[in-house]
Amino acid sequence: MWGHKQRTYYNFSEIIQGCGISKTGLDNCILNGTLAVHAWIPPISVFKIEESQVHNQVVLKRTEMHWEGYTPIHISDYRKILHKGAAYIREFPGIDANQAICLKPGAVDVEVLYDDLVILAHGKERLEDHLGLRADGECTVEIIGKAMGPQRPTKIKCAPDFRHVIFKERDYSFGVIQSSIIKKLYYSAIAGDPWQNGKRLLQDAGSETFTLKDIFKRQPYWRELIISDARGLYRLHEDFIAGVETNRKDSE
Repeated sequence: MWGHKQRTYYNFSEIIQGCGISKTGLDNCILNGTLAVHAWIPPISVFKIEESQVHNQVVLKRTEMHWEGYTPIHISDYRKILHKGAAYIREFPGIDANQAICLKPGAVDVEVLYDDLVILAHGKERLEDHLGLRADGECTVEIIGKAMGPQRPTKIKCAPDFRHVIFKERDYSFGVIQSSIIKKLYYSAIAGDPWQNGKRLLQDAGSETFTLKDIFKRQPYWRELIISDARGLYRLHEDFIAGVETNRKDSE
């Protein structure tokens, strides 16, 4: 379910499916501080601010440093992203509670989109502990299955033109551009190249928008069908591919 054991991060869809938690439940875990959410920050020069107390005075130490990598964001910024789809961030939490990472004066704010957000491996483990899915410090697919209980078979249907899809008990009706993107992702997966660039998908479908989120904004559960790697690549859920293939073989 989770892929190989050396995963660095997981997207929200994988967390929701693997832990049996709802999107609202995941949001609550992030907003109440149970789970940290991260975004990739490109190479940038920053100040690390460290706060300490000397006698009765609070002392701030500022160190200039190079920064790059997965970085947590503040809960307030996550709330902005939920409401507006993006946040422009200048300050990030540090590794310790008394630290912060701040952009240098004059630097352009880092734009963080919803699709940029991921949960790191240790965050997934903490969430599993919180949900009671781990035993003896280790989580397996079997433990998750026991916690969720027996699962009903998933009914999967797909019209030949991909305008109508039933997946995970949800009924989707897609427009021309939406169905064109689904079709492209499907046949790319069948050809062994499942991950496709989002901008190229939009271009090939004849859309003038910039993100798949804009195309599927009227489909609130589209991320259950289309998986993002949080770096601009997209693929169809593997269960959907397998289900459609099985149905087509049975009908032959």
